[in-house]
Amino acid sequence: MKIATELALSLKNSPQVKRWLDAFSETAQLPVYFAPAPFKDLGIMDQKYANPFCKMVSATERGCGECSSFQKRLTENTQTECSQFCEHGLVETTIPIHFDYQLVGYLQTGHIRIEEHSQKNLKPSAWLDKSCQGKEKSQLAAFYEETRTLTQRQYDDRIELLKLVGMQIEVFAKDSSVKEKGETSKIALVIDYLKENFKKKISLETISKKVGISRFYLCKLFLKETGVNLLDYLNGLRLEHAKLQLHEGARKIADVAIESGFQSVPHFNQVFRKRIGVSPKQYLNQFAVVKK
Repeated sequence: MKIATELALSLKNSPQVKRWLDAFSETAQLPVYFAPAPFKDLGIMDQKYANPFCKMVSATERGCGECSSFQKRLTENTQTECSQFCEHGLVETTIPIHFDYQLVGYLQTGHIRIEEHSQKNLKPSAWLDKSCQGKEKSQLAAFYEETRTLTQRQYDDRIELLKLVGMQIEVFAKDSSVKEKGETSKIALVIDYLKENFKKKISLETISKKVGISRFYLCKLFLKETGVNLLDYLNGLRLEHAKLQLHEGARKIADVAIESGFQSVPHFNQVFRKRIGVSPKQYLNQFAVVKK
């Protein structure tokens, strides 16, 4: 569930997904919103082309509750698109988005009247009429009368287009996941390489060529996947080896430094003191005291 939630938020914030949804919205002149599963908000009310009548209704306490309940009913169908009419005679549709057969979210659209619908002349409900006074009531009536109307065929065509967008989002989610897994496997290769070769002279150029990505992206990706800077990780491997050598106590510090992969004794001393808190010599003396 955690993976699905993270993927849903990633898709919702993806510039590519946003471009697709914006293109649909402009072409169809309908509001569209990607709602991560499970349904939690009325984000569609804030989208371009959202019906002012719907926005005004959802701004009331009772209206907000009814809109939320209505959209929750729409999202009960997790396998295919679902279209329903609200009590005001306006249609709304949800299209589920899946990843590896797991529901991650919904595309929502609608907020219009369908010409053939038997309730196309349905007026705002009595409770809503009572909750608005004076100018608000006139504005509400005006918004309702100005609600866009499409034929059933026109609306169905738009839903088919949105379903294609949904399919593209699912493909995009899969490709992104494969790419992420591929990048993670590259970092695993880097870690294996470092563990096997930390005693040698290693350059970022050599590692980047080995895994087929640039030095800059290698460092960025390594930090993202491990939470540690690549060079810090390499120095950590070298330090652990050096500490084991110092524990034996029969080797000179300079020899331990070079044998552990450090290119110079001063650099070894600097890194050792920074990471361990004491110099190699002090560490060696402390260990000797404990040993006695």
